[in-house]
This record gives sequence, C-alpha cells and structure tokens, in this order.
Amino acid sequence: MNKLCCESGTFDDLKNEITKLRTENTILKSVIESIPSIVYWKDLKGCYLGHNSFAINFLKKAKIIDQDSVVGLTDKEIFNFETAIKYDATDKIIFTTGKDVTFEEVLKTSSGNNIIQLSYKRPLHDDQGNIIGVIGISNDVTVLKDAEKLKLENAKYRAENQVYKKSIDAMSRIANIIDSCKVNILENRLGKTKKDYHDSQIPAIKFSKREEQVLYLLCMGKNPKEIANILTKLEDKSIATKTIYSVINKQLYSKLDVNSYSMLVEKAIKLNLLKFVPNSLSKLFTENSRTI
Repeated sequence: MNKLCCESGTFDDLKNEITKLRTENTILKSVIESIPSIVYWKDLKGCYLGHNSFAINFLKKAKIIDQDSVVGLTDKEIFNFETAIKYDATDKIIFTTGKDVTFEEVLKTSSGNNIIQLSYKRPLHDDQGNIIGVIGISNDVTVLKDAEKLKLENAKYRAENQVYKKSIDAMSRIANIIDSCKVNILENRLGKTKKDYHDSQIPAIKFSKREEQVLYLLCMGKNPKEIANILTKLEDKSIATKTIYSVINKQLYSKLDVNSYSMLVEKAIKLNLLKFVPNSLSKLFTENSRTI
C-alpha cells in the first residue's frame, strides 16, 4: 500500500516528528513545574502565555488571586495599578535592549504589604530570532531585607541563595529549549536551519571591591549612611558616610556616565552589571555572621 506523501517526506515520518516534539514539550513542562521559583512567560502585549504551579501558589498565598491560572490576563488585570506599571516598564527594557537582566521588583499586596522579588528576565524568541515576548523567574527575597531574621536564619538563606543560582541556570536552559521548540516541523523537513542569535557584548566595566559593594547595596535600596554602617560592621573598622559619597560621586558616576542615584541604578540594571551577592559581601550571608 502506498504511503501518503507530503512535499519532502512521508506522512509517517511527519507523524513521528510530531510525536517527538510532543514528547519534548511534555519533558519541558515537567522541568518547569519542578523549579521551586515563580516561572512565567508573556507576549509582547504583556499577556501571560504560561506559568508554573509555584507561581499560582505564590499569588494565592499573597491573596492576589484565587483562580488556578492567569493565562490570557495582563499584569493590570492581576495586580494593582502601581505594581502593574512597574512590571510593564521592566518588560519594555527587555524588549528594547534584547538582553537578560536581573533586578528587584516590589509587589504590593491588597493588604498594603510589600513583597520584594529578585527577578531574572530574558527575551523570548521565535524561530526567526524575533523577540515575541519575555520569560522570567522570580524569587521572594523580602526576608533578606530583615536584618534580625538574617542573623537568626543564616543557614536557611544561604540555602535559598544556592537554590536561586541553580534556578537561574535552569531558566537559561529552559529558555533555550523553548526557542528550539518554536522551529516549524515542515521548515525543518525542507532543510531550513535555525540561525544563531547572540546578544551584543555588554561594555566591559571594571569595578573595585568598594565600588562593587556600594553599587550592589544602592541597588538593594540602601542609602549612603546605611551602606557605611553595613560596611563598618562587615569589615570591623570605621567607614565614614562621606567615603561612600565619594565612591558614588567621584567613581561610580564617572564610570557609568550618570549624575544621580536613580540613573546609576537604572544603568546598572540595563547593563546587567548586578550580581546576586558580590563575593566581597558574601560574609553578610554566611553562618554566624554578625555584620548586619
């Protein structure tokens, strides 16, 4: 019996490819569900295309939603206006620059509480390399802002730090898998291949230990006086507030070509210069630390 043929192969071959793709998608969903972080992806209009169960459970616990899915909704339909506007602004940075970024986002709950999230986002591409959305992963780091809890639960937070780093690596792999799954089956059969897309290189900016510490703590919402106090405790020697002002005004402003705190933080985010925890500040999160 003759097999039904398509332009570049048999119907059975095409069916096998579809089955293989379905299997890959099943594995991909399983990987996303296994990540202990908020995972989501949206289109260019800010409409949610998917998420994992962890994301829904987080939103329910925060009493933001009571449904089991937000697919098809936008941030303005889920969060309060102020939070939605901020989320939309960070998404636009991704769409404009085409680069991965790591930064803090503040989520305001209906009860008026703030939940601080450390988020990693990257653009989502189609098979032609066009940006069609954003994929992100977020972790609640509100507790890391509480100095007393940090002293009492160093071991717990150190473990969460490791989970976050592993999640970032997993997120990158997932995004690459999603990109690959966007390649059309028939185009593959016709011999077309996916292009390689590489982000342009971020300008190389070298920071001293002190510059790195000050920049990180500024981005964590600390003012110069608070930074001076933290570094004094960390290094067990007096660090004057004017020293911090000098690092900011004479060194960081010059290196990043800005003239205000807000511009400094914004540019650091756009250039993806921030680390989760700089090595020189790691003592803040180690066991038995009394620096904060």
